[in-house]
Amino acid sequence: MSSIHETAYPRFKPELTQRELEDVYSPSAEDNKFIRRDAKSPAAKLYLALLLKTVLRLGYFPMLHEIPAPIVSFLGKRMGMRSVAARDLFEEEKRHHSRVRCMETIRAYAKIRPITGETHAAILNAATEAAQTKQELADIINVIIEELVRQRFELPAFSTLRRWRNCKVGGA
Repeated sequence: MSSIHETAYPRFKPELTQRELEDVYSPSAEDNKFIRRDAKSPAAKLYLALLLKTVLRLGYFPMLHEIPAPIVSFLGKRMGMRSVAARDLFEEEKRHHSRVRCMETIRAYAKIRPITGETHAAILNAATEAAQTKQELADIINVIIEELVRQRFELPAFSTLRRWRNCKVGGA
């Protein structure tokens, strides 16, 4: 059974340098325009920025509590929103329509394809093909990830990739 750490599945680094924060999580001028256009309140703007920058880095939408505090703090400062309270961000996330709307607008903006039946077909095809030449589950999962990224699909949870590999290809 492969663990997430044995694969290329994207995840947050435990320690981030200032340079990494700036290089990876700084919103571009176009990002800022998108955020200002699509969110009204400071909490909504910061929440949208957090989802945007993290999905661009990871390929999937993390929950707010999964985003490391240095990223939240960095983006808040970078966007001039130091005073947004954590509870306001969590309230923003708890509004189902807000999270769903944010994810939909980000997908359209970043040209990320949502998880659908097409995603599952791509997973099965990549897993089946990889199983012809790869023995290790981690290697097969890496091929699946590479294919999903190539096709601009949002990545499903790691457990989904592991489950698909075991169920559909025969569990090596």
